[in-house]
Amino acid sequence: MRTILILLVTSLLLAGCGIDGERISQSEDIDGTRFINNRYGGYYERDLDSERYNTNQNPNFIDLTENRPTYGDDQDKAREVINAVSGVRAGSIFINGNTIHATVYTTEKKDKEERKELKKKVNRKLARALPRYDYDVQLQNEN
Repeated sequence: MRTILILLVTSLLLAGCGIDGERISQSEDIDGTRFINNRYGGYYERDLDSERYNTNQNPNFIDLTENRPTYGDDQDKAREVINAVSGVRAGSIFINGNTIHATVYTTEKKDKEERKELKKKVNRKLARALPRYDYDVQLQNEN
């Protein structure tokens, strides 16, 4: 009885390690006609083209060929927003931590109250365009 039980368990264990294993480790696909390789259009590229999610999510293997946003992009956007405000021109813009420091040159002389309103207007426009930053705007006369 024990011998039969041991043979039965052994046959079940061996049946679990059957012929139909994982196909990725083989050199052919399911049909057996196309070889799997690492060239363009190979097995993995065909699979990744049909994926609906971003397969570049593993932080250990970041694909650096994608266009990713940088601080330079944020500086360019801030410069674009400042130049869109009438009566001012963007000077130096730099980012330190979560603060954008911007020098804004006014094209005409303004009194203290007008400068305050202009600074608020520039701050409001920057906050709408780049809400994740704090702003330090310095107004200077253009001479």
